[in-house]
Amino acid sequence: MRGFLSSFSSPVTSIERLNVTNLYNRTKHNIAVSMKRIVRADDSNAKGKYHAIDTKMWEEIENHIMNENILGVGREHKLKDAVIYIQLGKEGRTIKLKNCLLFHKRDFIEYKTERGENKYQDTTIQKNGTIWVGNTEVEEKDENEQLVKRQLIFRVFVPKVN
Repeated sequence: MRGFLSSFSSPVTSIERLNVTNLYNRTKHNIAVSMKRIVRADDSNAKGKYHAIDTKMWEEIENHIMNENILGVGREHKLKDAVIYIQLGKEGRTIKLKNCLLFHKRDFIEYKTERGENKYQDTTIQKNGTIWVGNTEVEEKDENEQLVKRQLIFRVFVPKVN
């Protein structure tokens, strides 16, 4: 057993000094550094991976595209947090469980704030009931290899009011 532990290089040389507090302190710094490097994840080859949302805590609300950058959800939802899933393809695979809705990672991406101090956090609905999403259209090639614009499909969720 001692030979196994000593065969790996480690900053901890004595097993007595190794405890949960020391591990937490070492790991905490590494997580903070690595979070700054994460920009986007490529889930184009995801198999059996899903985004999930608890339907007991979140409700889906209607939305409409106001222009090429803005999504409207209504003033009754102003200043609420929002979770937004964007459907990438023409079909979006979802699975409805008892208290959970699953979105397949190949078909949906989760939209996060892209700028400012809340970068990579869930979005907050503006005072006028809108959400800035950047692009609401995507260019694709059709069967004749011509570029056509297609509007993206957004699914917006806000916290349920008890």
